[in-house]
Amino acid sequence: MTIRNILVPVMGRLDHTDALDLAVDLARILRAHVEALYLKVDRERGLVTGNEDKSICWVGANDGSLPQLVDEAREAAYATFQTWASDRQLAILSPWQVQADGVSVSWRERIGLPESVIADEARFCDLVVLTRPDGGDPSRRRPVINAALLGAGNPVILLPPRSTAPSWKTAMVAWNGAPTGRSMR
Repeated sequence: MTIRNILVPVMGRLDHTDALDLAVDLARILRAHVEALYLKVDRERGLVTGNEDKSICWVGANDGSLPQLVDEAREAAYATFQTWASDRQLAILSPWQVQADGVSVSWRERIGLPESVIADEARFCDLVVLTRPDGGDPSRRRPVINAALLGAGNPVILLPPRSTAPSWKTAMVAWNGAPTGRSMR
């Protein structure tokens, strides 16, 4: 299996770049493309999906400020992504400008329920890299992780929360034995 497109779902403000760091490390070895896919909260369904920094109850009580919160989170995440790419001397390309040889990165946004978006998008990449949630309320990320694991049909790397480069040297592989990674029925 050739890995040419690595998908890194991004939610909230992109407080940690561990998944992007690992994806680029792999992309350098594999001469692959890394696509950061920002999962933007649908303003109309904000009360269902919540906001990465606030509980659903808080958002419900302050739903008038939800559009501003959603936009601020997206802008903060993109600014972090730009700084991250600049620090690593990576040009941010549009998804259709992917370099054939060498590592390239792009940023794309989709609106909708994160787990639905990932279920759709993970099928069209060769590898998904995600970070497990840390403490707090992991319920917002769990559906995204499940969608990647069960919907991709491709490998998924799930990093521990706030991982460090040395922890990337050890991996656990789980496979059900089916040729595509999906269960045979």
